[in-house]
Amino acid sequence: MKKIFLIISALFLMLFIISCKKVDVPRGTPYCIKKKIRELEKDGHCIKVYECLYHEERVYYFFMDCTNLDPEKGEAYNDKCNTICGNVFCFSCTEIPSCPNIWQKSTDKKLIYSK
Repeated sequence: MKKIFLIISALFLMLFIISCKKVDVPRGTPYCIKKKIRELEKDGHCIKVYECLYHEERVYYFFMDCTNLDPEKGEAYNDKCNTICGNVFCFSCTEIPSCPNIWQKSTDKKLIYSK
């Protein structure tokens, strides 16, 4: 009886692991960025994600339109998923720079995800 329980438990564990959707991004990409990609993908968005440097900080820039890389329509996050720019609701957005400004001044741009 114990063996059957262990076998069934192992099968359920294997099914759970296999069913988890893995996002194909470079090693070292923060978990919160992977999670955001999964959420957008699940909602049916066509997205491109670039990793770049902005003021010595690693930034993840999300384009929501795969055919048009318009920084006005993008969103940028740091490695802790704090919004740097984009469609942000806030009372005082004067401290949040515009996305085109971040995109233009970023360096070391690498496409890390596209779907």
